[in-house]
Order: sequence, then C-alpha cells, then structure tokens
Amino acid sequence: MWNDSTGSIAEMLGYTPIAAVPDQVIWDLAVSPMVKATLGKLGDGVVFTRDTVEGDFPGDEVFNLNRHQIKGDADREKVRFPYLCSRYRTEYGLFIIKRDGVKIEASGWFGNPEKGRLEMIYRFGLRDRRYDGTPRANDSCLVAFPYDHPENHRVFEIEGKPADLSSLETSLYSFYPGTRLGVSLGEPELEKFVGKPLTFVDKPDLFMEHFRRVWAMGRFPGQIGATFPDVGKLGHKSFDDIARYAGYDMVETCPSHLHVVRWNLNDGYSFVYPEQEAVYRDIEAALASFSGQKLSPPQQAWLCYLQCLKAESLPEDFAPLHFGIPWPHQPVAPDYRYLWLVKPLSDKAQGLISEKEIEKGKSNAA
Repeated sequence: MWNDSTGSIAEMLGYTPIAAVPDQVIWDLAVSPMVKATLGKLGDGVVFTRDTVEGDFPGDEVFNLNRHQIKGDADREKVRFPYLCSRYRTEYGLFIIKRDGVKIEASGWFGNPEKGRLEMIYRFGLRDRRYDGTPRANDSCLVAFPYDHPENHRVFEIEGKPADLSSLETSLYSFYPGTRLGVSLGEPELEKFVGKPLTFVDKPDLFMEHFRRVWAMGRFPGQIGATFPDVGKLGHKSFDDIARYAGYDMVETCPSHLHVVRWNLNDGYSFVYPEQEAVYRDIEAALASFSGQKLSPPQQAWLCYLQCLKAESLPEDFAPLHFGIPWPHQPVAPDYRYLWLVKPLSDKAQGLISEKEIEKGKSNAA
C-alpha cells in the first residue's frame, strides 16, 4: 500500500502557510501609517535568496543557533536553510521582508542606504510554532532566541497533548528615528541595560547604577528608543489579520516585560500555563501593595527586574521595594524560560481554548 503524502509534502519539508503571505499584504496589514509616512513612498524592489549569516549592513544579519557548519565559503558563515529577502527602496530608507519556511520578518530602515547610514525603526514578525520544543525550531535563521527546550518551549497543549491547532508567535518593535539611547545620548551600555536588563543581574552594582537612571527616566524596560504611538495601537489587529489571512487558528506571544503582558491581556490574550499566571498575579498583588508610593507604570515594570537581585545586595532606598518574586520571563541561558500567552482566532480554537479555561478553573477550585 502506497503512502499518499503528496498533499502535505511542502509542509513536511518545513514550508508553512505563513511563508506564502505576499509582500503587499504584509505592507498593507502590518505596517502602521506613521511608519509608512516615515519611510516615505515605496519604490522598486528586488527579491533574492541568501544563505549566509552576514547581511549587507549592521543589523541585517540572521542567525545560526544550531551552529550548522556548511562547507563552501570558509570566510562566510552559512545557515542551514536559505531564506528569501525582498528589499524595497523607499523615499527615506528601506523596507525589507525576510522569510524562510516558518517565519516572516518585516523591517523598516530610516536613512541613506547608499551612504551606509541606516537605523532600524520597525520590526514585525510572525513565526509558525509547530516545531517548538525540538532542535528543528532553531534551524530557522530568523530566530534570535532558542525554542528547542522540550518543556519550556513545548507547543500549546490540551490535557497534556499537543493541540490540533495551528499557531503563530508574534513579535513587534518600533523606534522613532534618532531616539535610541546609544545614539541620542552616546551611551550604548545604558541602551543595552534597558534592552536586556537580565544580562546585568550578575553585576549588581552596575545594575543598580543603570537602574537608578531609568527609574527617573520614564522609559519602560525594552524601550531603547521612543516608539511610534500607532504601532502599539494597531499591532494586535495586524497580527490577527495576517494570521487569519494565512489560515491560522490562534496567535501566541511571549512578552518580555510587565507592560507588554498587560497590553496583551487587554486585547484578549490569556496565560497558557496556570503556574505562570499564578506568579504573575502574585507580582501584580505585590505591586498593588505599593500603591501609596504612586509608582508610574514604567517604574512598576522595572520593579519586576529588581526582584532578580538578592535582597541583601540592594541599597537602603530600594530595599523596601523588594518582594522577592522573580519575573517569570527569563530569556537567558541555559533554559530560556519564556512566559507564554495565547489568543484564539478561529471558531475551532475559541471552542477548545474556552473548554481548557473551564477545566483550569475547575482545577483551581479543587
């Protein structure tokens, strides 16, 4: 008896529906009006295949997390699977779409490409999660963080088994030109701290030096530059519209910071794992206990990272704000523990996830 797999050959080889979304659809649905206005009129584009980690300018690189070694060009590191790059010249910069079998990534660059002066102002990503929890997830050259841990990165489950639901992970960033801390203030280390505060936890004195500055600065964790206001307002609709266009059942996200978790919860996301939700609720309760101090939303978000330091290492003025619950999203080696949220889109997903929420409620009540 012959196996009839011809209808699924493309997906078996790693070519998923998100990879087929046209460039124009991505431009129309994913890019906000303010970003479009900053980039200016879209001009001619070229499409080409690339198989190297190296790009054409700083920030244009991709990744080789599984450290594949492919012979051919000793001076240029190769990726396992080539990717497609669509590059469009705009009135004031470049618009680039990269895609491999499981991910699309659109980015906007402001500046003059001919003179090598480009600044990333926008990045939008959607990634098919079907290979998460296995080394194959890291074969994508468009992922900067690993997704191969069999427990921390496993796909969405119902009653302990992978759900029969297609899912996309979302990612979104925007930075208004000229506002990144490293460029505008000439302080690349401060920008690194704001972008990745967990990388400074092993240096508590340096952590607190930068922490004091951002505490008074009014910027959220991760906000290395001023953001485009309409990107946050329209981001969820962009994710949902493209996911539905490609036929996916749901979207998932692993938000790095407190304010991003709140942003997603306000749009209908819920926690994938009850244990992570319990930690988050405890953190919110701890923050509420400081209500008399009138902490700003950015300060509340920064307090979550203060908990990653030992209480005895804190100076006197910040020691009373230590409540001892580490932030659950820890994208650092060796385990790369992510905080996962999910939002159903299709009727099928809404029904199954609603049933899961009911069962979770019964379990909590017991």
